[in-house]
Amino acid sequence: MPIRRRITDPMGFARRVSELRETKHLTLAELGRAAGVSGTCVWNWESGNTCPRAESMKALVSALGTTATYLLDGRDVASDDRLLPEQPTLPHVIRSAREAIAEAAGVPLSKVRVVLDYDE
Repeated sequence: MPIRRRITDPMGFARRVSELRETKHLTLAELGRAAGVSGTCVWNWESGNTCPRAESMKALVSALGTTATYLLDGRDVASDDRLLPEQPTLPHVIRSAREAIAEAAGVPLSKVRVVLDYDE
C-alpha cells in the first residue's frame, strides 16, 4: 500500500534519508535490512527515483530514529507524530508505572515514588 501522505519534496526526502543514514553510519544494505527492503531500494529512495510504501516507511522511521513528518516535510514535530512508537525511555516507563500504581491504589500520583537500586 503506498503511503497516504504525499511527499511534497521528493529530493528533500531523499536528502534527509541519506543524511540520517550517514549520521548513523549505516550502509545502504544495513538500512535496507532494517527497513525490510534491499540496499538497492534504499539507493532508489536516496536518489529520488522511488518513495517507500507505508510498511517500509514505518520501518525506515524506526531505523533512522526520526518522525515521518521530518522525512516527508523536513519539519521537526513531537514524537506523537511517529508512525511507529519509539522504544520507551526509562522516564516514560517509570511515569506509566507510577500512574498505574496510583490508579490501582486510589492515591494521587504525587504520593507514588519509584526507587531504582542499581547495585548488583
